[in-house]
Amino acid sequence: MEQVTRRNFLKGASIVAAGAAVAGLAGCGSNEAPTAGQEPGAMPGTGSVDWVGEADFIIVGSGAAGLAAAITCYDEGLGDAIVLEVAPEEEMGGNSRCCGQGVFSPDSVEAAIEYQSALSLPYVVEDDIMNAWAEEICKNVDWLTDVVGSDLTMENHPEFPEMPGSDHILLVNPEEGRNTDGSGTLWLDMKDKADELGVPFEYEARAISLVTSDGNEVRGVTTEDGRNFKARKGVILAAGGFEFNEEMMQTYCPCGYSGTKGKGTWWNRGDGILMAQAVGAKLWHMNNFSGNYPGFRTLAVDNDDARTWPSFKTHDYIFLDAYGDRYMNEDCMGIGEGLLRHGKIFRHGSYADLDLPTGGWCIFGQNAFDSGNLFSPSSFAGQLKKVFESFPDNQAAMDAGVVIKCETLAEVAAATGYDEAKLTAVIDQYNGFVDAGFDEHFHRGSDLSAMGWLVPSPGHENDEIYKAAFDLEKIESPYYVTEIVNTVLNSQGGPKRNANGQIVGTIDETPIPRLYGAGEMGAPYPYLYNQGGNFGEAMSSGRIAIRHAATLDAWEA
Repeated sequence: MEQVTRRNFLKGASIVAAGAAVAGLAGCGSNEAPTAGQEPGAMPGTGSVDWVGEADFIIVGSGAAGLAAAITCYDEGLGDAIVLEVAPEEEMGGNSRCCGQGVFSPDSVEAAIEYQSALSLPYVVEDDIMNAWAEEICKNVDWLTDVVGSDLTMENHPEFPEMPGSDHILLVNPEEGRNTDGSGTLWLDMKDKADELGVPFEYEARAISLVTSDGNEVRGVTTEDGRNFKARKGVILAAGGFEFNEEMMQTYCPCGYSGTKGKGTWWNRGDGILMAQAVGAKLWHMNNFSGNYPGFRTLAVDNDDARTWPSFKTHDYIFLDAYGDRYMNEDCMGIGEGLLRHGKIFRHGSYADLDLPTGGWCIFGQNAFDSGNLFSPSSFAGQLKKVFESFPDNQAAMDAGVVIKCETLAEVAAATGYDEAKLTAVIDQYNGFVDAGFDEHFHRGSDLSAMGWLVPSPGHENDEIYKAAFDLEKIESPYYVTEIVNTVLNSQGGPKRNANGQIVGTIDETPIPRLYGAGEMGAPYPYLYNQGGNFGEAMSSGRIAIRHAATLDAWEA
């Protein structure tokens, strides 16, 4: 197998995007069989297709959505399935394998609808879709315990406690979060259950196109190496998002956030989205991302662009943009403890994406360096053992050249490209805030409400304190610097699906025959999102899709 590098991925992303454009022009009547290496999105007919495998259902992807669909298929006796996975076996599982493993699990259907609808405003998801989402996502706890066999803990944990219905929002976690290679234990539980049930997997099987009839009925899937898999009843696309498709990120990621990539699996390249788009699928929520955060590189090799979030235990650090200016309250991050809600922060009357200026640097001091590993092992490509173990401590990051130690600000300027006089003025100003005990620019270290208002301040004298005050720390020699790289957890957009999980077309939202979607590839989250929402929705939408597909008659006996 060819070594997976950043360059390979960027090349693959360009091919995918090109394929989508070609397929969009090709129409639905092509009857030519695909060839190995064909671009994603092409649509052969079924007249002369050589099938190498067939099942009632072809499931694309082995994250929580794909596994939930496969487990439900075999556990409930709905038929047989084949799971196609783009990655090699040791890197399978998508973002579900390396996410935090928290599962959004409301204990009331009505409260779930009320809460998530409030999070979505001013955007609206249709009532029937919200009802189906709520009814099934509320069953996740029973499904995980009774079917999968997981040991769980749970707590009331709304990420937006000010929203209606928040009293019924539970976050369910496994008793143990992840194993030594970074794999999440709930994903492992699901994979073990799938293996127990005898679910067949095809690894390194990158799905690139849907096989359709002349009437645009989906009949199967073609992989990049030219193999065709027949789906007698339906295809379920659960292929994840597009965080590592450079062209799609440039198209849909907010302007100015150039270079943003995921901190999850490298295999999310938008293949399923482009395949669905090629047969006329309507897209939704393509501009919504979860987890916009400043990140750090976790590998020094230029070809490997793995990223994670900073994990500071002290406060002697600042973030600077490309011009050497601070641009945020550096302590706003932290799910459940900071002001940032999965990449969105309240300002000027609404939640907006956190600013992610390109070309920034983090400067931190000796206290931060000595306090523990600054390169968080959580929620990035943890299934890749070389990434998970790349920087066991800060010294390893410095030895690799990702962290640079400087004795003077002149050396910091030389390492970062900042103007020394400007840099000195910024550091002096910040240290002055520390001496005064008040950050005049971003109120870092002060008592703040959940919306980020200074407490007390005019109009907010009685606000509840959400982020408690702490002592600021000066930025002093020796200085350590590391590049800030933009990250997201995952994209939310993809082909729109109805209450049955059927992917719908662009004209009048008529379902595309025998085509289904599940997971973050078209999630019903247009705006705000609660912790564990994608993981939980992936499980529930996988179950919804496979059950409805099972009601269909086979297109060929």
